Amino acid sequence: MRAFNRGWRKGARTVVQLVAGGALTALISAAAGGLTPTVQALIMGAWTALVAAAQNGLEAAGTIPTLLPTPPLIPPT
Repeated sequence: MRAFNRGWRKGARTVVQLVAGGALTALISAAAGGLTPTVQALIMGAWTALVAAAQNGLEAAGTIPTLLPTPPLIPPT
């Protein structure tokens, strides 16, 4: 059950990061007056990676609260 709980939380975090990357991509596309699908995919991938890295780094530093904290797979002893 612990692995299932951890998995859905990590999946939900990924969805949130993808939504943020998609929103930033839409903003860039609107500002540029439209982009080709290939360019949009590349920009979304870059934004999503940047959002994920920033979120993970800020959470690890304790700057922002952890979104959907995940329990460890192996409980501490």
